[in-house]
Amino acid sequence: MRASGRWVLSLSPELFFTLQPGGHIAARPMKGTAPRQADPIQDAQAAAWLGADPKNRAENLMILDLLRNDLGRIAKPGSVRVPRRFSVEPYAQVWQMTSSVSAELAPATGWRELWAALFPCGSVVGAPKHRSMQIIGELEPQARGLYTGAMGWVAPVANSPSLPPPPGGGGREGIGPPSQVQAVFSVAIRTLEIDDRLRRGTRAARLGLGSGVVADSDPVGEWAECLLKARFATALDPGFGLIETFAARRDAPGGSQNAEQINAHLQRLAKSARYFGFRLDLRALRDAIAAAHAKLPATPHRIRIELRHDGSCHLSTAPLADLPRHEGRVQVLLAETLLDHAALDPDDLFLRHKTTHRARYDAAWKAAEAQGAFDALFFNTRGELCEGGRSSVFVKLDGRWFTPPLRCGLLPGVARAALLTNATLGAAERIITRADLLAAEDLLLANALRGALPAQLEVGPPSLPRPQHPLHLTPLARETNGSPD
Repeated sequence: MRASGRWVLSLSPELFFTLQPGGHIAARPMKGTAPRQADPIQDAQAAAWLGADPKNRAENLMILDLLRNDLGRIAKPGSVRVPRRFSVEPYAQVWQMTSSVSAELAPATGWRELWAALFPCGSVVGAPKHRSMQIIGELEPQARGLYTGAMGWVAPVANSPSLPPPPGGGGREGIGPPSQVQAVFSVAIRTLEIDDRLRRGTRAARLGLGSGVVADSDPVGEWAECLLKARFATALDPGFGLIETFAARRDAPGGSQNAEQINAHLQRLAKSARYFGFRLDLRALRDAIAAAHAKLPATPHRIRIELRHDGSCHLSTAPLADLPRHEGRVQVLLAETLLDHAALDPDDLFLRHKTTHRARYDAAWKAAEAQGAFDALFFNTRGELCEGGRSSVFVKLDGRWFTPPLRCGLLPGVARAALLTNATLGAAERIITRADLLAAEDLLLANALRGALPAQLEVGPPSLPRPQHPLHLTPLARETNGSPD
C-alpha cells in the first residue's frame, strides 16, 4: 500500500477483526511465540511446548479476556463467543499462539462506536487497556506510527443501502454501517514502512518490533523474542552475495605477502557481512581456503569466494591467463563509450562493497576486453573519476600519483589500499576530473589479482604518453598474478 510518501509492506499474521454482512464480527488475538526448528521432531516439540507453557497461556488468556470485553461493548447481549483457545499456528520463522472470539454487533453500532471500542488491539497494548496505554505513552520515547495500528479493507455488499456522500467527498457514496459491509483488518505488526525517496542509492525502511512484558518477564528473553519476530525480514536472502577474489599458487601458500593479502580480503568481507547482516564463520572459511590452496598446481591461480546471506560459502579456483599488452601497458577505455547510463551515483552504498550486484561493472570490462583492452573507467554523476570495472585507478599529475577518494563512489580495493601506503609510489587521494584524466602524465590500474599495471587510456588519438622514468614499486604493488579486487 502507498500512502503519505511511503510504501507499506505488511506480512502481519495477526487478524484484528473481520466483519460479515448481518453484523457478525470475529477477532483472533495473538500472544505467545516460540522459534521454529529445522529438525521436524524438535519443531513439533517447540509447538507442543508453546501450547502447554503456563506463561504464554496466561498472557494469551489475558488478551483474550480483554478482546471479549471490548467486543461486549458493541455486541448484542449474550452473543460473545470463544470458539477456540490456545491454538498454535506455524509461520516461516515462529510458532504463534492464538485464540478466537466472535460476536454479533448491536443494531445501532456505527463505525465510530466500533473503532472506539476495539482500537488499538488489546494484544499490542496489554491489560488493563486504558492504564496500559497511559504507561506506554509515558515510557516510549516516540509515537509508534503505523506499527501496532491497523490495516485493512472495507467493501460494500451488493444491494445493501449506502450512506449519502460525505461532505466534500467529491460525490462518492459512503460504505454503509458495519453491519452491512464486508471488512478485514490486521494488526500492523511484521510491517515495513519504506520511504519513497532514495538516499545513498537505497530507500530507508522502518520496522517496529516488540514483545509483551509482564511482572516476571526476562529482559534477555524478551529482546530475543523481538529479534526472532524480525527474522521474517532479516532472514530473507537479499538477492545478492558478497565476493572476494585473491591470488593463489601452491608453491607459496604461507608467504607473508599472500597471507597479508588474504587477511585484507577477509577483513573487507567481514566488514561487509556485518553491514548487510550476512552470517560469516571466518575460521571455517580460512580452513576452506587452506584446503583449496593445497589442491592448486604450481602455476598462478585465483581463489574466488562467494558468501551468501545464510553463511554458506562457495569457493572456486581458476588459472590466470596472460594479459594482452601494448609496449608493456594494458589498454583502458571509458565506460561511457561502451555503455548507456554509465555514470555512477556516488551515494550508492553498493559501490562501497564487493557484491554480485555488479552487472554494470562486468558489462564494462567485458566490453573493453572484447576490444583488446583490460578495463573501462567510470565517472560519477558529478563528473569525478571513480574506478574501473575491475580495477582501481591511479593518475599521475604534476609528478605525483593520485587516486579518487572513496566518497566519489568506489570500492575500497585491497590493491588500492596497498598502493596508498607504498612509500615509493607516494600516492594520495584527490578528486580527479575528466580534464585531469585527459591531461594525466601517466596511469596505473590496480587490483589484487594483477597488482599495479601501467596503463594507456584509449579515447582516440592522441593517447597518453609513456612515462619518462620507469616505475620502481615494492613487491606488494607489483603484478602478482593474483586475485582481482
